[in-house]
Amino acid sequence: LGGKSLGRLDAQAVPRRFGWRLRLRAPDREQGRLLSFYRVPTTTGADERYYTGDHYVDYEAEAAGQSRLVADLLQTSAACSPVLEVGCATGVLTAELAARGYDVHALEPSSWAVERARARVGEARVVQGTLDATGLPAELAARGPFRTIVMWSVLEHCAEPFAALGAITRSAAPDARLILHTSNARSEEHTS
Repeated sequence: LGGKSLGRLDAQAVPRRFGWRLRLRAPDREQGRLLSFYRVPTTTGADERYYTGDHYVDYEAEAAGQSRLVADLLQTSAACSPVLEVGCATGVLTAELAARGYDVHALEPSSWAVERARARVGEARVVQGTLDATGLPAELAARGPFRTIVMWSVLEHCAEPFAALGAITRSAAPDARLILHTSNARSEEHTS
């Protein structure tokens, strides 16, 4: 930070979840957002406990900050519809993009999260399923080709990330934009 190393976190010394509230202060404005981090659980599945338990400090607050950031990024990069959001979780970003006028469709494997996402944006926009080497579920692929594809904090959850990217490519328009954010799945905070 500011050219100064803050060191590394000892994964065993921190709780299962921890977070920071970042603030950027300039003479004419101030902005901030909540970032949370978690150590990967030994169990699988993303039910209510995943979003409200030990994995996030405050999932909804973090998702709200992230969704504004991603939506601003889409607007700045002149992204076009239709938009595919892979791993929409509870639909916070999906709702933000829809509110900004994007024709957005989403994929999410967790039935618990899909239920919440559909409550936010309507049943037609969210498909429950997974992304694998064979591609998107047929009902979602039929809504493409997608001109913008968002994979925000998703790729690190894919067992075969290159196969997932290949599958996405088959559903992308020739001029598609990929908006990708991922963490290092082999970093210390991703080991338990």
